[in-house]
Amino acid sequence: MRFLSVSAGVVCAGAALSLLGSAPVSAEELPSIPVVPAQTKVLILPTLDQTGDRPEMQAEHVKVGNHRLEFELLTRGFQVMGPDTALKAARAADIDLDDSDSRGKNNLKQLGKDTGADWVISLAITDVHKQDKGTMFFKSRRGQAKVFIKVYDLKQGGWIADHAFEDTKTSTRVVGNVGTTGLFKQAIDTTVQRSIANLIAPYQQTVKIADEFSEADLITGDGATTTAPTSAGTTPAAATTSTDAPAAASTTPAADQSGASK
Repeated sequence: MRFLSVSAGVVCAGAALSLLGSAPVSAEELPSIPVVPAQTKVLILPTLDQTGDRPEMQAEHVKVGNHRLEFELLTRGFQVMGPDTALKAARAADIDLDDSDSRGKNNLKQLGKDTGADWVISLAITDVHKQDKGTMFFKSRRGQAKVFIKVYDLKQGGWIADHAFEDTKTSTRVVGNVGTTGLFKQAIDTTVQRSIANLIAPYQQTVKIADEFSEADLITGDGATTTAPTSAGTTPAAATTSTDAPAAASTTPAADQSGASK
C-alpha cells in the first residue's frame, strides 16, 4: 500500500498565468461553470505521446505530462483519480486509450460515468523539438512542445477544453550544461501547465506539494481517489491507493491529434 503525503499550506498563486503560446479553441468548447474543487472529481487519462520519438523518450514525456496535470489539480484541492484508475475503467469498457480515436466525447463520457468523475481529462503530446542559436560555445536553446488538451464536463455534457496548444521553453547556457532530453521535458511541462491555465485560473493553489518538478506519479493505484486539503492549516489524511504499481505509460505513433467522437 502506497501513501501520498500532501502538506497543507498556502502557495502564492498570484495572477493567472498569461498564455504565451497559441490555443485555437474548438467551436464545441463550452465556457467552464465555476465548481468547488473539494466536491469535484477529476479523472486523468494516461498522457498519450504522438511525437513518434523513441519509445524510451515517449515514456519520459508521458511521465512529465501525467505529473503536471496531477500537480496542478491536487494543489487546487480537486479530488483526483489518476491514470491507473482510468486504465482499469477503460479495460472494463473495452476502450483502447492508446488509440487517439478512442478518446472522443462518448468514450470520455462513459469513463466519467463509470468512475464517478465530474471532469475527464485527456492530454496528447503531439510534437517536441528544439532550435539552437548562438556561437559554438554559447547558445540559446529553445525547446518547443505542442499538446492537445481535452476536458469533458459530465454535468454540462460537453467539452470545457478542446484545443491544441503550443509553447516554448528557452534556456541560455554554455553548451554541454543543457541536455536535449531535459530541455524537451521542460518544454512539455511548461506547455501542459499553460494549456489548462485558463480552465483552472479561478481556483487558488491552497496545497503545497514539494516535488513539483520531480516527474514522480503523484497518484498510483486502480482504486482510490486522492483528495488534497483545500485550505491552509488543514491537516490532510494520507491518501491511500490500492496498489503501489506506477501508472502505465501510454505511447503511440503520431496520429490524429484530437481523436474522433465515438
